[in-house]
Amino acid sequence: MKRLLGYLLLLGWSALLVPHAAAQSRRKGSAEASMFRFSQPLAAGQYSFEPTGLFWFPQPPETQIKPEAFQPDAYFDQKAQPVKLKAQPVRYGAYLFTNKQEYLYALVSGKAGWLRAPVPVPEALKAQYRTLISQQRLRSAETRLKLGSEYGYVQITPFNDADYVLIRNGFDNDLVLHLPTRRITWQSGGRYEGAEINFATDQLECHGDLMGGRFTFTRQGQLVPDKPTPAASMSAEEKLFARMMSSPQAQKHIIDSLRRNYKPSAAELMGQALETGKLARVDSLLKRGFGVDSAVYIKGRKLGPLSHALVFDNVPLVALLLKRGASATKVNRYDIARHPPICFAKSPAALELLFAHGANLQLISYTDYYNRRRYPTEFLGEKAELRPVLLRHAPDSLFKQFDFYDTMLYRYIWEGDTVAIQHLLDRGASLVKPLRVGLKYPFAEAERKPPLYQAGRVSTAMFLLRHGARLDNPFHLPLNPEEYVLRFESLPFLNYAEKRLGVKLTTPNNPTFAVLKDTVMMQALMQRGVSINSVDSYGNTALIYAKQWDQNVPLEKFLLRHGADKAIVNKRGGSYLIGRERPYGR
Repeated sequence: MKRLLGYLLLLGWSALLVPHAAAQSRRKGSAEASMFRFSQPLAAGQYSFEPTGLFWFPQPPETQIKPEAFQPDAYFDQKAQPVKLKAQPVRYGAYLFTNKQEYLYALVSGKAGWLRAPVPVPEALKAQYRTLISQQRLRSAETRLKLGSEYGYVQITPFNDADYVLIRNGFDNDLVLHLPTRRITWQSGGRYEGAEINFATDQLECHGDLMGGRFTFTRQGQLVPDKPTPAASMSAEEKLFARMMSSPQAQKHIIDSLRRNYKPSAAELMGQALETGKLARVDSLLKRGFGVDSAVYIKGRKLGPLSHALVFDNVPLVALLLKRGASATKVNRYDIARHPPICFAKSPAALELLFAHGANLQLISYTDYYNRRRYPTEFLGEKAELRPVLLRHAPDSLFKQFDFYDTMLYRYIWEGDTVAIQHLLDRGASLVKPLRVGLKYPFAEAERKPPLYQAGRVSTAMFLLRHGARLDNPFHLPLNPEEYVLRFESLPFLNYAEKRLGVKLTTPNNPTFAVLKDTVMMQALMQRGVSINSVDSYGNTALIYAKQWDQNVPLEKFLLRHGADKAIVNKRGGSYLIGRERPYGR
């Protein structure tokens, strides 16, 4: 009984599948049949026929035959099968020419394939078609078989309008020809591939290069625009986005509509109020429960409202937030560098407000890559208008920490402000940079060299030396005190360094002498035993620099008058007579 039931079920399913398969076969058959639109009478006899696809004219694999031995007509005879036909018309849809034979793509006994038979085309046109064979590619894209031009073929597929034909004389060289005028209306040109005719619409369809998209052209060569379908229509959100990106005016309009449609959060409202400086709006949000120390995201920074107000330097807003209970010392947990609000102050008034509400200048609880000890003065010390406020509120104990006042000290030294430096010294600051074990030196020169070596003026350097700065450098990278003294090219400073600091010049070869430009300083050094032909680490003398680098004629004459040697050659083969370096020879 179970076996009988299974047999009946199988029979039922087969009955359902047969109509579906038959329908598919009919659709496929109708699509193939639509191509065979033309009729050609044939005489009774035996013909060669190879059932295959339209684009698969027989070609041998590269491993089976040498390219120079390939004959398309002979190979067709090997692959084709003989068929006997009665004297009746045969339906065809395309034709093909070799140098010697011609073929129809015909429907024979219900099968589609290539049939060797006469093509109903005038002889003059056949000759013109065969001239295109010489344009055949030498390498087939399908078989990679190297074909000579004499072994090619050209394939022609007429449109429904027989005045137009699609010509394939290579895998990437298709063209549409208007026969009455012999004018090419469309050509692949390497931009399109896989061209074929849609016989239902009588239009050309193809892919872009490397299968990039699908395109449709009329037989006159005009691109047919895609028709929007219900599935391809944009949604309301997509249309909204498209309008938003069209212009700034549309963008503002759409953003306004989005704000109406999507209710912003309290943090977004607070951010807008802080950025625009609307005190009443900020006060209203705080009264309605917004946390005065909550994080707010503005322009890529997530800080507390007080820190944002300090960034915008809105002093009334700072006063309002402090009045509403904002902490002047609390660090926002989203700030990875752990900056307290005081680090963002930009004006003396804002800084005074913070100090009045408990802000301090103590060490920041954050260790960076360089293991520095960071204080708020690192962010405030370079602002000249803030330094008096910092000095007034900073306790004396902090001036025992070099990292606390170093930013202000270096700025004062660069500016040559000896009065401000004296204020730091009066508070207990030192001009000797201490050694920090484990400190990774950053690239900034101010972080590597002691304060004295930041001085750019003789007066500032002498002031620092008189107040405890050290010319030697026992704690940091090795520096050359002699080079530092000579770089100012100041004879009084040299006399001071020799008498008070014990500086002794290197003689007779002094590398620093080569880069000097002051003749008075040079004479003083020569009187102390320094050679006029001293060379630096590159082998250059003062004479080579004066001639080849600086073109300093007075200095050049001075050096020659005092016996400078013209024949000295530097490490690159250059000299006073040759140039900076020896020219490259062939």
